[in-house]
Amino acid sequence: MKHIFLIVVIIFPGYGFAQLHASFSTGFAGFDMQDMKAHQLELKAQFPIDVKIMESFPAFWFYELSLTGEVTDRVSIGGAIGFMSTGGQMDYRDYSGEIKCKQLTRAWTAAARCDVLLNANTHTKWPVYFTGKLGTAIGRYDLEIFSELNNERDTDNVKFQSANLFIEPGVMIAKRIVGPLSANLSAGFNLNVIKGKQKLVDNNELFLQDNSRNKVSLDWSGYRLAAGLSVAF
Repeated sequence: MKHIFLIVVIIFPGYGFAQLHASFSTGFAGFDMQDMKAHQLELKAQFPIDVKIMESFPAFWFYELSLTGEVTDRVSIGGAIGFMSTGGQMDYRDYSGEIKCKQLTRAWTAAARCDVLLNANTHTKWPVYFTGKLGTAIGRYDLEIFSELNNERDTDNVKFQSANLFIEPGVMIAKRIVGPLSANLSAGFNLNVIKGKQKLVDNNELFLQDNSRNKVSLDWSGYRLAAGLSVAF
């Protein structure tokens, strides 16, 4: 069964935004990745020697660009694109040779965004917003295994791709720096509500499964903490 995720942007004829805001933010993101952690343990068990897990899909940096326009004094709508990554790594080395297993996962995101000013009537210099996003995460999983044991060398590289649907509620606090330039801090939680199959890049009829023949999904759900700069024009 194939899932197609679409983000629909509606442009109202004859309507102009009161003000536009372009922003860039970066921060730290945590990821659920329970399927991938279990997948890593299954890979570990298949090696002829006891490889060591060096990394297991830890929190990592993410980046986002957004453009929003004010539709009322309190509400802004627009869109955002972003990038995030994490991964796993296993390693073994001794006098007989070495084994390296790299599991690189990354995703490009595209989302519709809505910001709502929560303290509009207080005339504060620190406006607080509720932020909401609905979007897709186009994921990529690259599995690379290198081994050199007893003078025998082997390299395997397999690539998978997937598409998830997510929602991301959060809060943001902003502070004007000078002129149209503002700084902001935000915190939110990303929830992947639909997790697509990881299909083999070379053959979309095949997808990643565990030893029990259950699909192995990328789950980008987790906290989001970020700082950014915004320009109004």
